[in-house]
Amino acid sequence: GGRGKTTLARLVYHDPEVKDKFDIMLWIYVSANFDEVKLTQGILEQIPECEFKSAKNLTVLQRGINKYLTKRFLLVLDDMWEESEGRWDRLLAPLRSAQAKGNVLLVTTRKLSVARITSNTEAHIDLDGMKKDDFWLFFKRCIFGDENYQGQRKLQNIAKKIATRLNGNPFAA
Repeated sequence: GGRGKTTLARLVYHDPEVKDKFDIMLWIYVSANFDEVKLTQGILEQIPECEFKSAKNLTVLQRGINKYLTKRFLLVLDDMWEESEGRWDRLLAPLRSAQAKGNVLLVTTRKLSVARITSNTEAHIDLDGMKKDDFWLFFKRCIFGDENYQGQRKLQNIAKKIATRLNGNPFAA
């Protein structure tokens, strides 16, 4: 966590050039609560004029996707953890058979296995932590309030050991 996956996805999602390429923009925050029915409801809730929003049956909800998701879309599934290919197939089935061509599913996850399950291409980005020098300046600012802090050598040595263990993770800093 804290590597910038959601931030990168947000930048893509809100980019004007990206928005110009899609008729419908959808964003679903998932986390560890992978529930095909709730996720499908969440997708439908973001589609204007959709009548299937209150249904609880997955088949009925998927019919709604087939009926109302007729234009080119970008769907972000943020913070995915589910590794069951069968559950993924059930969720994505109506999306894969959507009428419009050129739809994009953007998934953020901590697990490479999830990225592989959701993609029919090998297009994934592995985000590393911040570069060591940049992270040290950032960390000093977080803990000392000043990236140029040069005070107490003992505290700086302790901070450097902690910074090394955090492996460039800004969220941990």
